[in-house]
Amino acid sequence: MKTKTLILLCLFMGIGLTQLSAQKGKNGNGAISLWKVWDGYWQPVYCDGVNVDNLTGTVTYHVVIHYKNGNMISENVHYTGVVQSSNTTEEFKLSEVDKVDDINGIISWHFNLIGNQGTHYIGSMTWDAVNDPNFENPVIDKAICH
Repeated sequence: MKTKTLILLCLFMGIGLTQLSAQKGKNGNGAISLWKVWDGYWQPVYCDGVNVDNLTGTVTYHVVIHYKNGNMISENVHYTGVVQSSNTTEEFKLSEVDKVDDINGIISWHFNLIGNQGTHYIGSMTWDAVNDPNFENPVIDKAICH
């Protein structure tokens, strides 16, 4: 997960810095919308507080980056695609929505993973990237496993 969040954070910051001129509005206020493909998606799955799987793959995502006074303030990201289990041959249809608070460094995400062999994971997690830069203590807000 460290890799996912680090790459995601760097990616969004890089997009924000290179796309600053693409904003709408006066004084750098507004939002930009981008569609991208990411080969490197990684999601840990927890059931009853135990890591039961790690899912990886190539996904498509849509990000909307919000600016105020020329500074990134937040991002909304929606991932879709098919990811693979690291433990079995099962593949999962992914739908994930992330909210990134660029001011405070808080990232929260909700995911729905439907496996082609009957497994279903629903969950949400929160990460404080400022106080936990190595992703050692993510908060598992919700974990439903079927």
